[in-house]
Amino acid sequence: MSLFIKMAWRNIWRSRRRTLITASSVFFAVILATVSDSMTKGTHQLMISNMVKYSTGYIQLQDKLYDEEPSMDNTLLYSNDIRQLIGGHSDDISYTVPRIQTFMLASVGNTTRPVLIQGIDPASEVRLNALDEDLVKGSFLEGDGGVLISEGLADRLKLDLGDTLVLIGQGFQGASAAGLFPVTGIVHLHLPQLNDRMVYLKLSDAQLLFNAEDRLTSLIITPKNQGTEVELVQRMKAGLDPERFNLFTWREMMPSLLQGLEMDRISGKMMIWLLYLVVGFGILGTVLTMLLERRKEFGILLSLGMKRKQLAIVAFTESLLISFLGVVAGIAGGTPLILYLSHHPFRYTGDVAKMIESYGMEPVMPFLMDFSVFASQALAVLVIGGLIALYPVFKVYRINILHAARS
Repeated sequence: MSLFIKMAWRNIWRSRRRTLITASSVFFAVILATVSDSMTKGTHQLMISNMVKYSTGYIQLQDKLYDEEPSMDNTLLYSNDIRQLIGGHSDDISYTVPRIQTFMLASVGNTTRPVLIQGIDPASEVRLNALDEDLVKGSFLEGDGGVLISEGLADRLKLDLGDTLVLIGQGFQGASAAGLFPVTGIVHLHLPQLNDRMVYLKLSDAQLLFNAEDRLTSLIITPKNQGTEVELVQRMKAGLDPERFNLFTWREMMPSLLQGLEMDRISGKMMIWLLYLVVGFGILGTVLTMLLERRKEFGILLSLGMKRKQLAIVAFTESLLISFLGVVAGIAGGTPLILYLSHHPFRYTGDVAKMIESYGMEPVMPFLMDFSVFASQALAVLVIGGLIALYPVFKVYRINILHAARS
């Protein structure tokens, strides 16, 4: 086999220009495909990560009625039964994040806006999303009675540290919920739709505001090993009363987002395969030219006693080597590029950034540095090259020795 590879390697460089042109087309196709795939996967990963960190968490425990009617009346009583359930799966659970969440009206002077209130335990919350690292100014819910507001909301309501925010809404079982809260901190959230409306309170302050002592809208459960959410939920459901509680994974809570990402992934794959189709025709053109130019050579080799099987192996290896050269060069050129882009993602500015934010996305173009990005593109090109390389094999077995040797 090594002899056949040496022969094939020597043969492809007999026409150096043609080999370099074909390998270059594969090289640029692999780089474009890996960059495109890396950007798509990076964008999807960022969107899911932001939604999990700031919104759903990995697993949520809720009252049975809360999913159909998310109101304060359907909050979850954080009872000993729930604590025992969490304790019974302590080997699989890293930590829990209690939250109480609802909509209220926020008023400053003559300006009123609907806002999303989230009562949190600061220590647990930062373990999930490192929210304290996104602090723009002020403190992260130190002391009692203050609020942490998102940067976009602060701009819209013209609020700064020390200003007073009026919150008005409805609490548990129809109780009125209203209070005056000083702004003690401003935070920048990476989800634009949350950055324009988010208000954080300490969990104890929120429960007092809503007259909902020991109650939560959801308890977020973070598994020790990401990717084991489904198995953990199935085990935990065995100890839950299905008439009282719901347990959801993040995938079950974001079906529309996942559907949109899947459609985007499919459209991206179609563009990549269209690119590979063009490259495939380029490789096929090279193979056809090679066969036409070397028809007489093949006939002479066969007439001198070379077996068709051996000649077919050499011809197949030649075609595959050209694709392999382009793939290796493409991966070698694409790796440092994607590595750099993964650490220095491009951020949009101006009108483009505003347009992207209007769709609820962070105005950034992230890239994912992952082995699967390179492996999938390399495999795709080699499969295409291998299929095209079967054509010279077919022609070798069909060649007429006398006609080829005389041509």
